[in-house]
Amino acid sequence: MNALVTGHAGYIGGVLTDQLSAAGHEVVGFDNAADPADDIRDADRVEALFEAHDFDAVYHLAADADVWTDDWRHLVENNVMGTATVVGVARERDVPVVFASSIAAADQVNRYGHSKHLAEGAVSEYDGVTTVRFPNVVGGPAPRGQAQDMIEQALDGEIEVWGDGEIVRPYVDVGDLCAFLRELGTGSFAVETPAAVSSYTFTNAAVGESIQSIVAEETGTEPALSIVDRTPPSPMELSADDIRLRDPTPIEASLRSQIRAAME
Repeated sequence: MNALVTGHAGYIGGVLTDQLSAAGHEVVGFDNAADPADDIRDADRVEALFEAHDFDAVYHLAADADVWTDDWRHLVENNVMGTATVVGVARERDVPVVFASSIAAADQVNRYGHSKHLAEGAVSEYDGVTTVRFPNVVGGPAPRGQAQDMIEQALDGEIEVWGDGEIVRPYVDVGDLCAFLRELGTGSFAVETPAAVSSYTFTNAAVGESIQSIVAEETGTEPALSIVDRTPPSPMELSADDIRLRDPTPIEASLRSQIRAAME
């Protein structure tokens, strides 16, 4: 299979690219973090990419995933119009697309979630597009996220658990998620979309306590843990119940690999 991965230089895209390559597939990456000219908003550049390659599948992961950003114009241009460009060009050539959305698209309580919801709508009229809503992704060298924030705090000596410790989030290991996406893109199975995928659900207090214990084991020093009066720009509870992955990597193993990556 000849696959295009947009966002291949990112956290999830990098793991997916490695898995596809290891499985014997040819992979072409497209990511402005690797090459500033590779911009999903540039229709001519995207057209030229498809002219140069005969793709069998497209994994569209490129996006701005900052839930705190207020730059609505950028989110629309990048997450919505950029997605419509990539998917439109792919479907003109009858290439199937796996589109990475977010569980934030369901509630749209922040601008990032709203942009992902609009992107889902922008591609909904196309056949051959499978939209997967990602939960919180953990494991390995994660660049951001609630767990990563707590890991970095733990390595500095004190974990901040927001709210009352009862913020509920679904999680999935990055390797498990990419294995699912890889098989989905090869046509091994089909799902109704948009489909939210996850492996397990925990409160932020439970995740914080796991990080506290693992950091103590890894460093020999147990960080403090405190409750702070702060809430994220999203609901107290988010769910991802459409697809539960079988035999998932335990969250403790995912967090340990993420902690070790942060320590390197």
